[in-house]
Amino acid sequence: MFLESDSRNWKIEDRFFNVGTEKETTVNTIYQTIKSFLGNRSRLIYQDARLGDIYKSCLDVSKIKKILSWKAEYIFKNGIEKRVEWFEKH
Repeated sequence: MFLESDSRNWKIEDRFFNVGTEKETTVNTIYQTIKSFLGNRSRLIYQDARLGDIYKSCLDVSKIKKILSWKAEYIFKNGIEKRVEWFEKH
């Protein structure tokens, strides 16, 4: 997340934040979760890993917690469900 402007005079590096669940999530879990809400019959086709491929992700949200007193409102699965619902309406 990036804060474009604010009443505070923040340094540019203080305007960027990671937003996440603080729980490690694999790419396969992300795919399966999205697929479960979309109800499609697509399937994964696995290939050899490429240099730089991401296998799992876990964002450090300590900065956004400290500066903005932020906390996640949804667990991963519920957040994906809300996002899918939003996309289907728009």
